[in-house]
Amino acid sequence: MNTMGARSLFCVAVGISAVALSLLLSGCIKSKVVMKVKKDGSGDIVVTNIFSKESVAMYDIQMKQIRESGGGAEEKITMKDPFYDEERIRKDAKKFGPDVQFVKAIEYDKDGCRGYIAQYSFPDVNKVNLGLKNKAFEPEMPIAPEPEGAELDQADKAKDSFIFKFEKGDTSKLKIIAPPIPEKKAEATAPAEKAEAKADVPEVQTPEDKAQAQQLMANGNPLGLTGNETQEQFARKMFSGMRITVSVEVEGTDVKSNATYKTGDKSSRCTLFDMDMDRLMEIPSFMKKMMGGAGPGEELLQIYSSVPENPGFIIEKNKETVVEFK
Repeated sequence: MNTMGARSLFCVAVGISAVALSLLLSGCIKSKVVMKVKKDGSGDIVVTNIFSKESVAMYDIQMKQIRESGGGAEEKITMKDPFYDEERIRKDAKKFGPDVQFVKAIEYDKDGCRGYIAQYSFPDVNKVNLGLKNKAFEPEMPIAPEPEGAELDQADKAKDSFIFKFEKGDTSKLKIIAPPIPEKKAEATAPAEKAEAKADVPEVQTPEDKAQAQQLMANGNPLGLTGNETQEQFARKMFSGMRITVSVEVEGTDVKSNATYKTGDKSSRCTLFDMDMDRLMEIPSFMKKMMGGAGPGEELLQIYSSVPENPGFIIEKNKETVVEFK
């Protein structure tokens, strides 16, 4: 494995880097945010973050290595549960807006998968934003505490957020203003047969690949490796099942909208953002980007601009989506 990005995928097996750990945990997660808007403009936000059993097992292995490494390593990290930290979940309310309040959270622990489902409420959707850069939507699990007094800059956050304008009436109207969507880069808009060429994507396992896969296997093998994986095969195991979805749902029996991606009863839910890693990894140019060091938790809009149009990565492109409901 010759690239720095490819090596970074394996470093969790041979070191105790917190950065490497958060990259690993950013892999197999299903993250869903649904904002539900009532007829008076109030509503709820439901956040679901579920980590795969592979991520949970890999975290347990990493923590065991840290504890066994000696030198007081335990004192340098926060030993809170990274998959269900209610204090952190409560604080996440403010990432959606100044008036958003935490309601409740339920821990998820089933079949080896772990995570949580959280509910927040808001009195006025006009003061809510759904960000594509917020940590509320980034599948990251830092094991070090945030600096005291750390706050998100609301003005800066709005640059990468969906914001809302609500008008109450016999027929309520919700306007969804999208953040600036970057244009596709030249390589992403090229003809498919050119953009999707498999050039420079190694299909043969190198000696370095084999040695590092064997080290992972020696540490419990939570990814189910055989020891013969190539860069691409390992990346697929690492990020398989990851999905990030952001949507808005209105409460009404008669719903009309110009939303691009409508689902649910009477098309009451519109998807604003959806990134499905299983589909994206079928794009050779995206796979090459992943092996070059890109991570799904980084600049989501920039990742969108760098890959060809694909049902695995959709975003509402209307500058203003209007939803009328009563």
